Formats: sequence, structure tokens, C-alpha cells
Amino acid sequence: MRVVIADDQPDVVVHLTEIIEERGHDAVGFNDGEAFSDSISREIFDLVILDWNIESKNGTPLFNWMCKALPKRPPVIIMTNRGQSGILQRR
Repeated sequence: MRVVIADDQPDVVVHLTEIIEERGHDAVGFNDGEAFSDSISREIFDLVILDWNIESKNGTPLFNWMCKALPKRPPVIIMTNRGQSGILQRR
């Protein structure tokens, strides 16, 4: 499986990339909505993990753009850490 991650917090992207790769999948991460949208319009991914609050392009417009612009949109997980500080804890 090929997963793309878009989050403006580099430590979150690294953390999620490590988890996905430890499970034998490929992961590509972006900290910028523009770079993410450029990549996803040129490459094929099996899953998108998208930060609701990513800088330079908000997650909602990015999701709406994907629905309209991509001929075949992969499943999308939208995540947010509103009201919380820090990075996800590994289990």
C-alpha cells in the first residue's frame, strides 16, 4: 500500500511515516498543502492521511479539490489535534 501524509507539523509526518513503514507499506509525507496537491495530482496513492489544519492550503479545500480534480480519489482520513498539544502517542 502507498500512503501519502499531509500535515504541517514535521514531527507528526515523521511519526506517522515510521508507523506505516514499520507495517510494510510505503509512505510519503508533506508539510505543505501546495506540495501535497502537486504530488497527488501526478502520483497514485492508495490512502491519504490529511491534516484538517495544514498550512498554505486548509484541509477542507484540499479535500474538496481532490474530489473534483482527481479522476480516482483514494480513501481519505482527515485528522486534527484541535484542543490538544503535542504529537500522537505511540502504542
